Amino acid sequence: MNEEMLVMPIEVARELQRVILPIIATGTRDGSFIPVGTAFIIRALGRQALLLSAAHNFTHIAEKIDRPFDTHHPSTPLEFRVRPNGINLKETKIQAFFRERDGRGYFAQILHAYINTPGDIAACLAHFEDDVPANVLFDKQLAIDTTRPTTETPIISAGYPSGLMHYNVDYEKNIATATYNHKLEWRHGTVHEVFSAGAPGKAWPSFRCNTPFDAGMSGGPIINKTFDNEVVACGVICSDWSEDSSAMMRGSGLSLASMLWTAMGIRITAASLDNVDGPRLLDLQRQGHIDDRGKASDHITLIPGNGEDDFRMVYR
Repeated sequence: MNEEMLVMPIEVARELQRVILPIIATGTRDGSFIPVGTAFIIRALGRQALLLSAAHNFTHIAEKIDRPFDTHHPSTPLEFRVRPNGINLKETKIQAFFRERDGRGYFAQILHAYINTPGDIAACLAHFEDDVPANVLFDKQLAIDTTRPTTETPIISAGYPSGLMHYNVDYEKNIATATYNHKLEWRHGTVHEVFSAGAPGKAWPSFRCNTPFDAGMSGGPIINKTFDNEVVACGVICSDWSEDSSAMMRGSGLSLASMLWTAMGIRITAASLDNVDGPRLLDLQRQGHIDDRGKASDHITLIPGNGEDDFRMVYR
């Protein structure tokens, strides 16, 4: 990956837009059509895929659109106590937009999202419904690196800044349509600062980048450029560093990302993946179904708490 490559080559963009996807919410109460953020595929399973995104993309929908949602904040970030939470939306339809190499696009439905509070990473399942042609498949996934990032590591942040939305209502036919214009952006920078015990005001392991994160890029991957031409995600875009709301929309140039190892304890409770019922991401990695260059199972220990959904994660 060339340091000077500020414009993404079309052939690279076509491949990445099949694994890095914009996510959109449709409110069934009022028909609203809302760009939410970005997600990326870490396990492709044909008509189904496992994706990572930012947890706040889903909790925001739950809080502001669908229903209230409570979170829990522990006091020991490195060995932080986590409680997996499944988010099953009732009034809101969440979709990931998948684009084929020939430019045709299709929606994949997201029915469940899972998080370990207080971390800002969600795992979610997306699937194509029957109205999507049978030959449209998830067949490509990103490798990840759960190693804790180090300062000065060259990175690329990738995601979909909030696109332009155009609405049209045909009152005679009682039909409303919405057109969403979006573009995958590709921003070079470095890891500026590492917070192994959590950044100020953020109670989970994270790191600061010197690339701007605009609204809509939340949930996109931070790509570690030291893997040369391989695209390997080492973090999840979390938030812009600025407290200024206008700066957060356009990106201040100092931004926060979540470390990927914190997501490995997430359990996918409502599904069987790769013949594993209710797997944790750590189980899928251990069996080779998630391509993790950091080999999380060699470094992460899960310590049970008082109940099945109460445990601590330790990274050594």
